[in-house]
Amino acid sequence: MTRRVLLASTVLATGFLAAGFGLHDTWNRALLVLAAGAFWLLGQRLRWRWAASTALIFFALVAVLGIWLAVPGEWLLPGWVAALSAWELEHLARGMADAGHVEDAPDLERCHLRRLLIVDGLAVLLGGLALRIEVEVGFGAAFVLALLAVFGLSRAIRFLRHEGD
Repeated sequence: MTRRVLLASTVLATGFLAAGFGLHDTWNRALLVLAAGAFWLLGQRLRWRWAASTALIFFALVAVLGIWLAVPGEWLLPGWVAALSAWELEHLARGMADAGHVEDAPDLERCHLRRLLIVDGLAVLLGGLALRIEVEVGFGAAFVLALLAVFGLSRAIRFLRHEGD
């Protein structure tokens, strides 16, 4: 099941980023994203360990380039979230394959995919909201908000770790 979702995430990441550039009339960059996506799929098929991280770095650079070129965030955000998910799922699949026999593997995969779907949904929802809202805050307020975000994320990670026990 993880391999199918991995394939879908890779295709979605490639599709969203390429569509964003294509609709922004930068076809040469859209074709480059499609080539990178094809490379990532080939790396998954041939089980190249370095392909996922290389592709993720490339997709991050592409997303930054898209921001610089004013490609609409509605295309970049879901593309980047899907790329992160594909990278995560590839590491999950590799870890399970390296472990050999994993007790109750389908249940573990289902639980992991459910959590990843929740995180992806929240990322797209909150990221989309952040793309729409414009707020000016001073440095002090931004610093306090950043500390609160770090604290909240650490609590959420702790909660998810204990839930898996």
